[in-house]
Amino acid sequence: MRAVACCPGTCGELFQGWPEGVSQLISCPVGLWSKVEISASPGDGRFFVPGHMSKTERALKVALDLWGEAMDIYLRQETQLVGARGYASSTADILASLYGLAACLGRPLPPEEATEIAVAVEPSDSLAWEGLVLMDHRRFSRHRYLGPVPDLMLAVFDPGGEVDTVSFNERVYSRPDRDYDRILADLEKGLHDRNWPLFAVAATESALANQSILRKDDLESILEAALSNGALGIVTAHSGTLSGAIFQKERLKGESLLWPPELGDPFYVPMVSGGVRLLEVEL
Repeated sequence: MRAVACCPGTCGELFQGWPEGVSQLISCPVGLWSKVEISASPGDGRFFVPGHMSKTERALKVALDLWGEAMDIYLRQETQLVGARGYASSTADILASLYGLAACLGRPLPPEEATEIAVAVEPSDSLAWEGLVLMDHRRFSRHRYLGPVPDLMLAVFDPGGEVDTVSFNERVYSRPDRDYDRILADLEKGLHDRNWPLFAVAATESALANQSILRKDDLESILEAALSNGALGIVTAHSGTLSGAIFQKERLKGESLLWPPELGDPFYVPMVSGGVRLLEVEL
């Protein structure tokens, strides 16, 4: 049994904070991908997985135990996602592999079940659904579907560096001086009304609120340059190093943008629907 599946990564989060006192996020899915090829055969539980995918191996073991299956697993990967920067590389790897394994076994896999398995391994992104989802990324105690992913573009700034997601989430706690409920309400209203300026302003507020938690020295400069180039706002990896400027696609047609040399050149990528795509299945 064999399957090929891919899952998008992210440019951080459109929102992350403590609405109603619970740590939650809304991932920002973009057109960068992790693709896996997984083969499964009845056996005694041997795993042949790339060494850097230990979290994925743990998730697959959790799934097989949950489903009462004993399988030998062979996994190969191609990815555009760099780890520990905010691309949701681990979540994308895990979800693509879980859906590939489920396809091999001929079983359905609801996004809620896939996310529960992912969160059992580490704090995870809300990528298992096609649309935007607000969720408790640490324990998956709650989640709420918000709506389709907007058809927007991002100019992504990747300065390098690394942030360990697990240790970061172990030491970060709520900031009571931040009005997370109001920021979230504005973002939801912008999404539902297709009011992209309001949507982007809320994402920007979430990014700036995170400066007291994980500071990015160039974030204010990115915001200033983004607005001068006609962007609607910014998005950031709240537990990573990435940031991005949010544009309507029409703004990027036929005109080059000027960015301060000290920021480096961004790359441009669309926001895309979440969810895993099954590319091949052989039973």
